[in-house]
Amino acid sequence: MRKHERIGEHRTAPGVGRQVNGSSVALESLPQGMVYLWARLFDPRGNRSRPLTMRLLIDAGRPQVGTLWPADGSRAAPATIGLELKDEQGAGLDLETLRLKVNEHVYAPDGKVLSYDGGRLVWDGRRAEVPVVFKDGEPVSVALQEARDLAGNRPASLPSWRFTMDYQADRRGPEVEVTSRTHPANLNETFEAHGLRWTLEPGAAATASTAEDGRGEGGRALLIQPAGDKPWAVWSGLEHPYAASRFGLVAFDYRLSPGTQLDLLVRARDLRGTTVVRAVTITDQATEVARLGAIEGAVADGAWHQAVVPLQALLAKDQAFRVPFVVEQIGFGDLGAAGGRPSQPIAIDNVMVFREATSWLGRVSWAAYDETGVKGYSIVLDQQPRTVPPPQVMETGTEQSWRDLPSGYSWFHIRAVDGAGNWGPTAHFLMKTPAR
Repeated sequence: MRKHERIGEHRTAPGVGRQVNGSSVALESLPQGMVYLWARLFDPRGNRSRPLTMRLLIDAGRPQVGTLWPADGSRAAPATIGLELKDEQGAGLDLETLRLKVNEHVYAPDGKVLSYDGGRLVWDGRRAEVPVVFKDGEPVSVALQEARDLAGNRPASLPSWRFTMDYQADRRGPEVEVTSRTHPANLNETFEAHGLRWTLEPGAAATASTAEDGRGEGGRALLIQPAGDKPWAVWSGLEHPYAASRFGLVAFDYRLSPGTQLDLLVRARDLRGTTVVRAVTITDQATEVARLGAIEGAVADGAWHQAVVPLQALLAKDQAFRVPFVVEQIGFGDLGAAGGRPSQPIAIDNVMVFREATSWLGRVSWAAYDETGVKGYSIVLDQQPRTVPPPQVMETGTEQSWRDLPSGYSWFHIRAVDGAGNWGPTAHFLMKTPAR
C-alpha cells in the first residue's frame, strides 16, 4: 500500500501493509477488540484488484462462571436451578451453544424452561410442558455441558454439582394464574412473580419494587415510594395494547397513607401515532395532564381498598378519543407532585383490565407450578373481593364453570397447596356479569 486509501469508513495508513505470497497469512499480536483486515490481489504484471476489507473481532478472554445454585452438596427445595454466567470483556455469549444437563436430560435455551437473562442461566422445571418435580430426598445432578462466546471461547472449566431435594426446605406455596373465556381480561397483574414488570417513567422521583403486601396471606404487591415534591409515574407494559371498547373496565386494590396524592394514569395512541396521557383521580389534588374523572369513595387511610373504574365510559367523554385509538399502558402516579413523600409506601395489587361478559355463563381455568408439585386447590365464588378459601383441598382439576352467575360483580378466589403442604397466596379473579 503506497498511498493513503479510503475504504468505507475505515482508512489504511501509508506503508503499513505488507506483500505476501500465497493464499494465507498468519496474523500475530493483534489487539483485543475490533480490527480490520485490508487485502488486495496482485497479478504477475503488478495489476491490483479492488481492495477487500474484513472486520474481525479479536477476543482472547473467556466466559466467566460465578455462583451456582443451589449450592453443591446442599439439601434444598429450589424454585429454580442455575448459575451466574457472563462474558463482560469479550464478544458476548453465543446463546445457541448453551447446554445445561439436569439429571439425565439436556436442555437448550427456550426462554421458558431454560433462559438466559444477561447474567444468569436459569432452569425452571415448573415451566415445562409436563412440569419436572423431584421427589423428596431425590439426588439431583446438574452440569453445564457447553458454553461458548461468539469467538468460540469456553469458560476455564464447565462446572457440575449435586444437591438433594428436601421438601422441608420449601416455605412458600404455589402461585395460581387464572384465566377465563367467558370473562376475559387483557391484564391480570397480581405481582406474585418475582421481578418487576412495571417501569418507572424516565426521571421519575420514586422507587418501585414488589414485596409482601402485609395482609397476612403470603401475597405480594407493588410498593412505590415517592421521593418528594417531584413528578413520578410507574407504568405497566401491556403485552397486547387494546381498544378501550374491547376492555372497558379497570380494577385494582390500593393502600394509601393519609395525605397521599395518587392518580390512575392512561396512555393511549390514535391511528396517526399521536400519544395522549390522561388521569383518573384517586386522591390527587393537582396534575399536569387532563383528567377523565374521579373515583368516588377513594380514601387514603392506611387500609386496603378496591376500586373499579369504567374507563371506556370516561374516555368516551374526552374529545381526544373521538377517533379510533388503542390503550398502550395503564399506570399510577402523581404528575402534579403536590403530595410530597407519603408516610408509608403506596401499595397497589390485583390490577385487572377486563370486560363485562355477554351472558350469565361463567368458566374459569387456572394453572399453578411448584418445585414440590401441586396437591390441589381450595376455591370460593362470592361477591366479596378479599375472601380467603379455607386450607382444604376442594378441587384437583384446573377448570370450573357455572350456568347462572348473579348479575354484577363476582369474585373467584383460589389458592393451591404444594407437595410439602404449603398453602400459597390467594388469587382473586374479578368477573362482571350483565344485568337480567
